[in-house]
Amino acid sequence: FDLIPVTFPRSTTLCEENRGTVAEKCSSNITIQRGNKEGSCGYIGTPLKKLFASEFGRKTEREPEATRSPAYKTLQDFKLSGMEMSEIFREWTLIDPEGDNREAVCTWVATNLNQLLRIVPPGYPRIVDPLLKDSDNLQYGAIGLASFIGFVVLITMALTNHWKEEKPIKTAQINFLNLILLGYFFLSVGSILRALDETVGICIAEEWLEVLGFVLAFVPLLVKARAITVIDREARQYRRVTTTQETLYRIVAGITGLTIIYLIVWSVVDTPTIVKTYALADERTVKSDISCGKAHALIFSSIRTGIEAVIIVVTLVYAVEGRKVRQEFNESQTLAFLAYSHFIWGLLRNVAINVSFDASTQKFNAIISFIISGDTIFGLLIYFFPKFLNVLTKEPDNKRPVNFRKEKEKNLFRTWIRR
Repeated sequence: FDLIPVTFPRSTTLCEENRGTVAEKCSSNITIQRGNKEGSCGYIGTPLKKLFASEFGRKTEREPEATRSPAYKTLQDFKLSGMEMSEIFREWTLIDPEGDNREAVCTWVATNLNQLLRIVPPGYPRIVDPLLKDSDNLQYGAIGLASFIGFVVLITMALTNHWKEEKPIKTAQINFLNLILLGYFFLSVGSILRALDETVGICIAEEWLEVLGFVLAFVPLLVKARAITVIDREARQYRRVTTTQETLYRIVAGITGLTIIYLIVWSVVDTPTIVKTYALADERTVKSDISCGKAHALIFSSIRTGIEAVIIVVTLVYAVEGRKVRQEFNESQTLAFLAYSHFIWGLLRNVAINVSFDASTQKFNAIISFIISGDTIFGLLIYFFPKFLNVLTKEPDNKRPVNFRKEKEKNLFRTWIRR
């Protein structure tokens, strides 16, 4: 017998779909055995096997589900038959056999796109839904309130300097009042930055402004209160005490300098970075968020909380010690109210920081901004409003009765602060 070569038509998708099954080929009916004419073609070759590095799968599984790539699962399910490869090669030879085969591959993908989409894992492609838009109104409200308070601080500074010769302002020392107001202005600007979208510059600036603002708002007041307490105690014992504004300024400058050194160390050691986080809301939707990332956040936040706690405790101590100071210099009640007020607002801020709740970083920062703004406006109302009220309601000197006992006390109160 001689073997006669038989050449079948080239395999196509139509032919593969109409090719008879094994059962049909084994049928006793000759017509069923032969099958349809459309299914008469050559057999396709065996496609190549896929080979993946084991680390590919392990690395994919380690990724959070919200940011996990579908590539590994897609490649596992992707199969390219010999017939489909033949179609790609045929397209290549028709376009340009000597050229780049990329156009032929892209043409085949475009033609068979619906077939390829069937192997995409469920839940893909993801829909990224930024959380920024959820907090727009809260951000605008926080920025508006902080801007208003910053304007109030500037008005307060202008009135303080306008009435600097009035007794309630003069006895409180105009330069110290300006330092305190500068601290409150820093806090108001810091609360504005808190409500803005996060960048590295904003992350650093808001920390500097909040820490420096708190130190400037309290330290000059404490230094002055300590000086008054010491002078009053010595005067009651008929001992002369000499102090100067320069000495008090040096103390304030020293404490402020130490604070700046701490902030420089923080900026260098724990420089913030912008961190993007993603959370899977449902099968396809991913919530995205942006925040300031700090490697040593717990350490430096604890130091900051400790500094504020020490200042509050010292404020309360001087409030108790200053109860016997002459009334025109006595700020013990004001110091106590300031300490209580800041303690409450600081407690609210720490609760908001440490209690986790489902909110975007922008919404969280807007809440912190409201708290800082509340702390600032209460500080202004507690310390400056009574002084302004005294200026506006003071009696003329010629209508004021002379109190000889107080005049004698003035002689005992030998020295206040040299100008």
